[in-house]
Amino acid sequence: MVFWLLSMLANRDKEEMSRTLLALSSSQDSCIAMRKSGCVPLLVQILHEAPSGGEAVTEGTVTGCSREARSRASAALHNIIYSQQDEGQARREMRVLHLLEQVRTYCDSGWDWIESHAGTPSPGGTKTTDIPEPVDPQICQAMCAIMKLSFEEEYRRAMNELGGLQVVADLIHLEQDMYGMQNDPINMALRRYAGMAVTNLTFGDVVNKVHWCFISPASSVGSNVRERFVAERCKI
Repeated sequence: MVFWLLSMLANRDKEEMSRTLLALSSSQDSCIAMRKSGCVPLLVQILHEAPSGGEAVTEGTVTGCSREARSRASAALHNIIYSQQDEGQARREMRVLHLLEQVRTYCDSGWDWIESHAGTPSPGGTKTTDIPEPVDPQICQAMCAIMKLSFEEEYRRAMNELGGLQVVADLIHLEQDMYGMQNDPINMALRRYAGMAVTNLTFGDVVNKVHWCFISPASSVGSNVRERFVAERCKI
């Protein structure tokens, strides 16, 4: 399994890779073996590849990962996590995965909206010509839950393994592109929760700090969010 995984890492065809990984995750024994072989980071990588076909929504080059490939990777990751034998760890990871899946789905819908309404930047700072729907309160609640769980080491470990930092970065980037500097209470709350989660996930973790710096272009946006959060806290 380990040698097969290494050969898969050299394969740039994410479509084939996602199909193979999903097929392998059909049984609990296979899921356990896949996890031991390091397939979870590979699946998280596929989940956060830029979309293929046309121009990517984010700046930079398109890496060629379709929505279908990411959907298969998500299903395979779901199978692996739900095959966890340690009940305590399984409960934590299932909870984290559910929250991250909520935010990922919301981000996918948001990027679809931006792509279909793309235009010149508006005076408010957004990059669309139409006004988007207000932030879904359920996403704000999900981000609040992620923030609260990120204070606990065991949940932080689960978030780090399941792509929590990438999810928060995607959400920050989407929120900035859709709403700019709007100061509606729900937008401000979402930014605050995201900033606190990033702070917790990177505090004392050199690897995550470096990773955050290379998550482009959300790193600069995230810095602004954290700065606004600190400024708001100083007023209290």
